[in-house]
This record gives sequence, structure tokens and C-alpha cells, in this order.
Amino acid sequence: MQIRVIRSIEELEMRSSAWDGLLRLIDNTNPFFTLDWIRGWWRFFGKGRGMYILEFYDEAGTAGFLPLMTEKKRLCTEYKPLTFPQGSFAGFIVAPGCEEICVTRAVEHLRGIRQAIIRLENMQADSLCCRLLVEKLADAGVDALLTTIPSRIVRLDKTTKEQYFERIKRHRNVKEVIKSENALSQAVTLTFDPAAPEEVEQIFPLHEKRWSHKNDGNGFGKGVSRSFFSHMAEYQVPGLPTSFRVLVHLLKAGDSVIGFSYDIECNGHLTCYRIAHDDDYAIYRPGLIVVKKTMEKYFDLGCHTIDFSKGDERYKRYWAEETVDIASVTFVSGAFLPRICLAFKRLFACARRHMKKIEPIAHFKRVTLGKIKHFLTGQPVKAAFDRLRVRFRQRGASGVIEDLAAPFVRPFACVCLYAVKFSGDSLPPYKGFSLKTASLDEAIELCDQLMIKPDICSKRYKSGHVCRLLYSKKELIGSVWVTDKHITSGKRVLWKPARPSQRCFFDMQLFKRCGADRYEQAVLCLVSPSLTKKCPSFFLLNQLTNRKIAHIADRLFEKLGTPHLAEKTEEKKGKSA
Repeated sequence: MQIRVIRSIEELEMRSSAWDGLLRLIDNTNPFFTLDWIRGWWRFFGKGRGMYILEFYDEAGTAGFLPLMTEKKRLCTEYKPLTFPQGSFAGFIVAPGCEEICVTRAVEHLRGIRQAIIRLENMQADSLCCRLLVEKLADAGVDALLTTIPSRIVRLDKTTKEQYFERIKRHRNVKEVIKSENALSQAVTLTFDPAAPEEVEQIFPLHEKRWSHKNDGNGFGKGVSRSFFSHMAEYQVPGLPTSFRVLVHLLKAGDSVIGFSYDIECNGHLTCYRIAHDDDYAIYRPGLIVVKKTMEKYFDLGCHTIDFSKGDERYKRYWAEETVDIASVTFVSGAFLPRICLAFKRLFACARRHMKKIEPIAHFKRVTLGKIKHFLTGQPVKAAFDRLRVRFRQRGASGVIEDLAAPFVRPFACVCLYAVKFSGDSLPPYKGFSLKTASLDEAIELCDQLMIKPDICSKRYKSGHVCRLLYSKKELIGSVWVTDKHITSGKRVLWKPARPSQRCFFDMQLFKRCGADRYEQAVLCLVSPSLTKKCPSFFLLNQLTNRKIAHIADRLFEKLGTPHLAEKTEEKKGKSA
């Protein structure tokens, strides 16, 4: 068995017939072995790297390939799998029956390279080639570092869709996902459909929004990686003569994309490559809703295996019950410098393995350090100034000062609950206003103007509260939240309906400056659609830090009927709902 080294994409193209023939022979289901993937990857990431593919051949023809590449490091040269790390799985491509001779020749060849670190990453640990590799290195007395990481899979050909979902619904977490999906569907129109070609670009800002606050991620949504994965998404068009398909699905709340899945299918084997969601909707667990919708879709597509890729994150354990190990074998050829590098890699691998087992340390590394890193970029400061600019346009300098002081004053401010019943058969007239009940996605888009955090907005909708928007000639001039559910602040209940017909309005905002009469009419317009003609009564919960609403309420309700201040309490802990 001879070895030929392929060092350029042009040489590889010349061997494409042998490569594709070998993939057909082994019934390949790994998309990262295909020439379509390698061509695209090399186009975007090949700069600064050298191709180093080992071809094993004899007089009968090509028996196998080991696709590698080289990277020059400060102390030595690293040999690692071609398309790593974007390619999730790698290893030998070998004809059946030739595994042992090809692995033996590969070990002999790689050990002969001078001053190099060889990293054979992302191989299936139970594959024959991986077992032979470990065995041959041990026989040769090579000091190799072997690490494994689990990968969760679901074999769809061994169960039916009904049996699978009946089984996983026993998990408490899956039940909560189903409840969250139902709640989100009630708050907004929820869809999960394939992305049109022009919609694919929407997934990258969403991914960056999700991971910018965390010390993690592989750069999927930015730079060269974004260009590469956008290019590979062109392989989702049905009927293209390609060796794999990229399947991009979008989870939409109304017209807003709140989650996506980027998957790669190859001969019935589907790799869930990337899943992300919008943290503004985190209370509804949109990421797990994407997983559930993905499983439903791919049962219908006829896939035989779904692979959740490397990693044993907690959510994968509920959806995929079978585990396979992905192995990485690292060894050196040379004397002093490569051995020092290997010693450090072994030390870091040991430290990383133990740190992952300690949840507080893993949380600190991913979340706390991620927030610090994000703050140092300056983006939070810029966003804060943008919000101040919006509030200044809406409420002027005095309104901005009130907003800035509210977090410090709120713990000592009074919370007033007005129980109001108008006298007379009808409400006073109001003109020139239009009222709209906002859906969840519309409310989140307007969070800066409504002066509320997006995650708080989502929690309110999930609790049964609804936001109303007040317009004057298509200009947003006010808002109010209305509910028939209880309102809490910390552990205290600020309002609770005595009967189902009761409504309470809270967190009322009026943005535009105008006369007192117009303010009173705006308040009436905000509350009137919920009032019955027979009994036009309601409750208004207001915090006295919002002095404008407090003055208008005192004056208006005294003028129109018999206002009654039901409760006046001091809020010592927590924030108003």
C-alpha cells in the first residue's frame, strides 16, 4: 500500500472520481466528507493553511483517504482534520476490508514528519479505524492523548413519530416546553417553516444576539464564518445535484424571527448543526420549541438518524436517548518542542474536563465572563444612550430625570390602587385617538418606547397581561397594560380580581406633551374598551414615581364620578409588575 499526498484543491479535483466512488462504496452519511463541503470550506478558510490529504492506493486503485491540513504554529506545525472546526465529524475514508493496512501506513507516515503535532479530531470512537489507530499507536510506543466527548442521536428508523413523542412526553422538561408553546401560540401567531433564500440572512444577527453576552460560540454569525454558512445555505434548494442538503427553518412570532435551526442532511442522516433563539422570548423557551418542531419535521421527511452533534448539554438528554462518543487522538512526531506542546494540551484538557463538572465554574466562565466581555465592547453603553435619546424625545428632560431616578425612588414610593366607577349611562367623549391591542412581537419591538425590558414584556404576556397602544394621527403617544390576572411585586400581591369581569390597568405612560384636557381624554381612551356600558368601572394601579399619571388620575376621576383610593401602600422590595 502506497501513500500519495494531495496538497492543493486542484489535485483533489483530479481525484474527485476516486473520492466520490469511495463515498458511494461506504454509503457515506457524513456531509463533511463530501467534496461540495470541502470546496466551499477551502474557498473561505483555506488562506494560511496547507492541504495535506493522504491517499492510500495500490495496483488495484485507491483504497482510502485521510483528509488533513496543516497550520504553522509558533513552535511547530499542527496537522488536523480538513474543514476543522466547522466540520463536526472527521476521520478516515477507507474501503471495507482495507482499514488495518491504511491505518498502519498512516501512523508510519505521520510519525515520520518532523516537529509536528498531529490532532486527529472528531472521529467516532466506536469506528474500526479509530480503534485501530489507538491500538497501532500503543503498539508503537507513542504517547498519545485520547479524549472523548458525547454526541446524542435519535434513530428514527427504530421508532414511529407517535411512539417517540409518547415516550419523551414523560419528561417534566418536555411537558413544560409543550405548555410554553401553547402559551406563546395564544399570545402571537407562531409558525415554523423553511426559510426562503432571502430570509436566510436573518439567522446570523439572531445568533450573535444570543451569544454576544456569553463567552462561547464558534463565530457562526459573523465574519468569514457568516459568509461561509450563508454560501452553504444555497444547498437547500430541492433538486440540486449535491451530496447533501442544508435545511434552514425559522420559528416566527408574527413577523419576527425568534428562533432557527440550521441542519445538514446527507443520505438520510441529519446533523442538527446550529440552533439559536431570541433571549427576549426566553420565558417561552423558544430554543426548545425549535427542537420539538425540528423533530416533528424530520420524522415526516423520512430521515433515519438525527444527530445533535457534539456536546452533552442538558436539553439534549430529553430529546435523544442514545449516546455515541466522539474521540480526538493527539500525538507528536519530533523531540523537544512538540512534546512540550503536548504536555500543555494534556494539562489543559484535564483542567477543562474537571471544570465542566463543576457547574458554578462553568456558569462563571460562560455567562459572567461573557457579560464582562460584552460590556467591554461598549455596546451596552451605546444602547443605554440610544434609549435615553428615545425617552428624551417622548417625555422631555423632566421625564428622563424621573426615569433615571425611578430605580432609586421606587423602593420607597407609594403604590396607589384606584377603584373607579363612572356616574351616568355613558363615558365622556374622546376624539382624535385610535387604540390598538399589541401582539407580543409588536410590544417587544416597541420596548424602548414603552420603557420596559423585552424579557419583562414577555413575562407579562405569559402571565396574561396585554399592552394597549394609543395613537394620535399614526404617532404613538401612550400605552397601558391591562389584565384580569393578579399583579404582584416581589412576594406581595398588589391587585387580585374579586370576580372574572374585573380589570386592572397599570404601568400607564403618556409620551407626548399636550394640554390637561387632552391628557384626560387619552386616559379615557386607554381604559374605555374594557368597560361595560352597564357598569363602567375599573381599577388603576399607579406608582407615585409616575407623577404625571398620578395628577391626571386624581383630577380626572374626581371630575367624572366618585373615585375611591382603595389602597395606598409602601413598596419596600421588588419592582412593580
